[in-house]
Amino acid sequence: MRIARLAGYLLLNMAVSAAVAVAVLLYWENNRQPVASRAPDAATGESGSASLVLLDGSPGKSGLQLSTEPIIYRVRVGDTMGSIAMQYDLTIEELMAQNGLNDPNALAIDQLLTIPARQPAQPTERPMATRAPVTVVVTPQPPAAVATSNLPPVITIRAVSGAGDLAAEQVVIVNVGGAADLAGWALVQPEGDAYRFPALRLHQTGQISVHTGDGQDTVTDLFWGRDQAVWQTGRVVQLLDADGNIHATFELP
Repeated sequence: MRIARLAGYLLLNMAVSAAVAVAVLLYWENNRQPVASRAPDAATGESGSASLVLLDGSPGKSGLQLSTEPIIYRVRVGDTMGSIAMQYDLTIEELMAQNGLNDPNALAIDQLLTIPARQPAQPTERPMATRAPVTVVVTPQPPAAVATSNLPPVITIRAVSGAGDLAAEQVVIVNVGGAADLAGWALVQPEGDAYRFPALRLHQTGQISVHTGDGQDTVTDLFWGRDQAVWQTGRVVQLLDADGNIHATFELP
């Protein structure tokens, strides 16, 4: 009997020990914390390796202001304020204000104009790193100016003013079509006298005045160099191209 009791006591002790061990294992399994991995270094983004990625998603900062140098432009024969402004994507008002001019026709050959610098727009701030797909936004560009190189020139005589007065006499011509080279063109009066144009390119909307008297040629004014007036009331003025074709006829009132 004593042996049986001892054996029962041992079996009970083993059962209790096993139950306690299982309970401890279950408790440990359910309550253990995951091993903390080493966090990336705040300055490098990753242990031991440099990185420029901002992990918090804050936008990058850019205080850099980029600009270009102003351009000094020398006026050439055939230039107008409008053609120069268009070439550099300016308005005539911007170009005149930059150079302190009040008259859009106040240009002279070899005159120096300052083309203002263009400052690039400040880039839009954006996150340097993100989990979302990157969307590229394209800013629409203004439509390009309509090409006029394939249009025929349409040159007319706008007015003849100061007829009979050598100091005031002039013929005003304007081009409402494509650009034209006026070398060899002529203003002709009925008696056969003619003014021959020098090498000159007249752009679309360009205007030029031919004065009868003396003076220094510019991009807007030409001078015949006569010592007496040419145009008379009731007479006709004709504009001929280098091949003798008539492009305009104007009768003085």
